[in-house]
This record gives sequence, C-alpha cells and structure tokens, in this order.
Amino acid sequence: MKAALLLFASITNPKDAAFHEWCTTIGITCAGAQVRTTPQSVAGRGVFSTKDLVAGEELIKIPYHAALTQGNGAMNFPSLGKELLHLREQNSQQQQPSGSALRRIWNRIRRKQPPIAKETNAGENAQEYWKEELTSYALEAIEQDHPWSTWIEQWQRNDPMQTLVDQGTWTHDNPVYTNIYP
Repeated sequence: MKAALLLFASITNPKDAAFHEWCTTIGITCAGAQVRTTPQSVAGRGVFSTKDLVAGEELIKIPYHAALTQGNGAMNFPSLGKELLHLREQNSQQQQPSGSALRRIWNRIRRKQPPIAKETNAGENAQEYWKEELTSYALEAIEQDHPWSTWIEQWQRNDPMQTLVDQGTWTHDNPVYTNIYP
C-alpha cells in the first residue's frame, strides 16, 4: 500500500492519476511500471519502469476481465455481440461491392471513402474484424458507463501517425505516407 501511495504521489497529471486509480480499482497491479503522459512516448503516453528490472519479473498484472477483447466485449454486451456476429456471418455469405458491413462502419469512423474496386470477402473471420469490433465494444462501453469507459475515455494520441489517421491516410496510402515519413 505504501508503494502505491508513493506511486500516486509521483504522478502529477490528473488524467494519469485517474488512470492509476482506475487500475487499482479494477484489479490491475503495476508493481514495477507506471503509465504516464510524456513527450517521450510516440503516442503521448507510455509505460515506464519504476525500478531496476530483473529478467522474467512480473511488472504489470491485468486480470482477464479488465481486458477489452472480442470475447470480453461479447460477454459484457451480448446484444451487440450477437449483432456483430450476425454481420460477420452475413458478410461471409455474400460479397458486397464496398466490402463488409463491419469494414464500412470502420471506414465511416475513420472518415475514409470506400474503395472503388470490388473487395473479396473470402476467408474473412473474427480475426479480420478485431478493429471494427473492438471499436464497437468501446463505444458501447462509453454509452453504458461500463467500468472500461474510464480507461477508454482517456484514449488520446497526438503524434504524426495519428495525424495521418485523422486525415484519413493510412500506411498503405504510400505517396502521402512517404512524404511525411521519408
């Protein structure tokens, strides 16, 4: 407990303090690491060691129920899980000119226009939909004030890669990507 108090005392950013308090409340332990906002991290927030590290030592312990996964999302939000499963099955049964329904949702979220050429849907499965599904579960968690919402509402990036995403540009959009990252 004394170590946790010292850890919180060293955190000066209110969002970082709220995040660490949430971690403690939900059962996440950070015996040898600290998450903090800093320009030293590519995305503006990073995980940093709080002590000398020993190979094989456990630094952070996250209980499975605290992890945002497709399985946990479906378990916490069963009606959304059923809807996403239905969309996945529907997509695997038919080809659609602008790709899967989940892919269209994801493209709408990131403000990207659908491709002109027809996409093939052969072989798509849950692994191929993880971004769209986790985004759906994250939005549902915020809407329902689920315990994950404290963490999700803190997601924020302010770096060159996020700027590309915000502009609707992705790494496979080679000309724009190489102009920013030569």
